[in-house]
Amino acid sequence: MKIPVLNNFALRHGKKRPYLLVASITCSAAMLAGVYCLAEEPAGNTHKEGKAVIAFGGDVMVPADVGEAETADFLSGLADTFSKADAAFVNLEGPIGGNPAEAKKCISINCHFLQQSPWIAQSLARIGVKVVSVANNHARDMGDSGITSTDAALARAGIKPAGRLAGNIAVLESGGMRIAFLGFACFKGVPDLRDQDSALAQIREAKANYDAVVVSMHAGCEGENAGIIPNGDERCFGENRGNTKGFARAAAAAGATIVVGHGPHVPRGWEIRKGVPIFYSLGNLATGAGIRVGGKSALAPVLLATFQRHRNGSVQVTAFDIVSFKQEKGIGPKPDPDGAAKSEMTALSAGLRK
Repeated sequence: MKIPVLNNFALRHGKKRPYLLVASITCSAAMLAGVYCLAEEPAGNTHKEGKAVIAFGGDVMVPADVGEAETADFLSGLADTFSKADAAFVNLEGPIGGNPAEAKKCISINCHFLQQSPWIAQSLARIGVKVVSVANNHARDMGDSGITSTDAALARAGIKPAGRLAGNIAVLESGGMRIAFLGFACFKGVPDLRDQDSALAQIREAKANYDAVVVSMHAGCEGENAGIIPNGDERCFGENRGNTKGFARAAAAAGATIVVGHGPHVPRGWEIRKGVPIFYSLGNLATGAGIRVGGKSALAPVLLATFQRHRNGSVQVTAFDIVSFKQEKGIGPKPDPDGAAKSEMTALSAGLRK
């Protein structure tokens, strides 16, 4: 069947099909309608010879006072979609456990303290999450003890963290490939994307040592109107939230196989830079108390990306799809038959220039 090749995604909002800059090619018959195809899959390749589907989601925050059964139920709506992938990745927005004496003290209305349910790691593992980013503005909400207890809880659940100063790379082995995940954010205490020279050096090193490189970035302003990405540095709450476009595009040029963003709490658009897809924000995924869920903040897209090894040994994301979920206050993500998250991201992608 014919599926469009979208090199720069000049997409027309409201149309049933995207406006194509490049002619269509034939993709694998296994692809479902609506999947975006970036390149022809090598003939004769099997899963074991170099193919993996990774599910990506945005921010996850299930509060510390939520019990074991309730935590599992809050995430349960994702299970069917995540099961279509070989592994899943999310942003863990806040620590698991930690010493209360080290808890962050908030003294302004723009300061928020987050701490995860003690059951979050095992609940994420049950639905297929194998890697998380811990590079975000809430990583140190419980100080050093929170970092230690978070990494211990993730290890017990078999989940690898990316985005620590002491060790940024998490490695996932899937489909005969070693995929490196690196986490960056625009805050102190985590690998800082604003130090672009250091960040790009890490990406280049990962490119030299692994089959594929996933760059996760927690960057940009927050709120209902944050879907539009400005040029240059983004500033909000008196902070420099990073040059989101500049970093993402530089990461793609430095060797990233895919760049996946989160942090604004709303979806943003995507673009393709020399064959590398950049998703500027997947918004919220499963967020309980402490994070607003309403309007565009309720939209919870899940990205399904196919990593494919070519005959020359290089690995590329050859196809992707966006599955729409939606949240309500106190209720975790549920499938959205109206496809609002995908429609929102598609419309925003039309505004991204080369």
